[in-house]
Amino acid sequence: MKAIVKARPAPGVEVRDVPVPEPKPGWAQVRVKAVGICGSDVHAYEWTHGYEFMEKSLPLILGHEFSGTVVKVGQGVTNVKVGDRVFMGPGRGCGTCFYCRIGRPQNCLNRAGIGLFGNDGAMAEYVAVPADTLWTMPDNMSFEVGALCEPLAVSVNAVYVSGVRPGQTVVVLGPGPIGLLAILALSAAGPRIAVTGTTADGKRLEVARRLGADVEINVDKEDPVSAVMKLTGGFGADVVYEATGVPETIQQGLDMLRKGGVLVAIGIHARPAKLDLIDFVRSAKTIVGSYGQCGPSVWREEVEMLRRGDIDPTPIVSHRLPLDDAVKGFELARTKQAVKVLFTP
Repeated sequence: MKAIVKARPAPGVEVRDVPVPEPKPGWAQVRVKAVGICGSDVHAYEWTHGYEFMEKSLPLILGHEFSGTVVKVGQGVTNVKVGDRVFMGPGRGCGTCFYCRIGRPQNCLNRAGIGLFGNDGAMAEYVAVPADTLWTMPDNMSFEVGALCEPLAVSVNAVYVSGVRPGQTVVVLGPGPIGLLAILALSAAGPRIAVTGTTADGKRLEVARRLGADVEINVDKEDPVSAVMKLTGGFGADVVYEATGVPETIQQGLDMLRKGGVLVAIGIHARPAKLDLIDFVRSAKTIVGSYGQCGPSVWREEVEMLRRGDIDPTPIVSHRLPLDDAVKGFELARTKQAVKVLFTP
């Protein structure tokens, strides 16, 4: 079968012919129908700082945002069966460490996952995964939406941990896929939403409007902190979601917060951020890190919203490509010419 492989600890990926993976006990084999490029996949493609942990697992098939149809199941699998339409749900934990016991498997001390964390991923025609990470798709859910469930859950979790309330003013820094999906999740929560971006983000800002953003701030044309202060009458934003992965925007986000406001850091940064802690302390502001998804409850709520049609993430999909166009897809994502790239094996 064809697969997109991270072959070596250097920039780039390769399309290779590899064996079809067989399911181990407790695992399932899935025929992949759609798989997305995640921001983490782009970092792996670029081989930026923070992804050295992958080196011991190379070569490795990338991809963890996917949907498909169950083809085979391993011994002991009971939660899915052959023919089920499924998508990738919460990452698997060991089940016994402290974090697994409190319902946070994304923080598992012995984390097992696909695409980045040691097991081959879904940028391939077939993938084998732990069956307990698979969720059955509602009948009215497309494979495309199924492949967006994992990144959407990341954004839903960021909204959840922020404690945002209707009527507040929030700012999303960065109109990448996670930032855009945060806007979508926020649109169901009821605050006024501002989003920042550059001139190069023109297409992404158009999508932000479609998903529910009320105000756009072009950081190439105006200072975003001043713009937010003007928007809020000098009060500042109640919540800021940092989804750029650019270290400088952490301080920028803190500067546009009101006293007692919350900054939710979602982006993965290749360099350390420098912070002015004097105002941070005196203004009693809070920084919350949001990583992955906060347990099955977030997923249940997300799937129910999708099933009812309350939200629609498909406007973020800008490119649908075959596996053979791997480098093209990653370059489109890396250079922001794409919003969200899906491979359709």
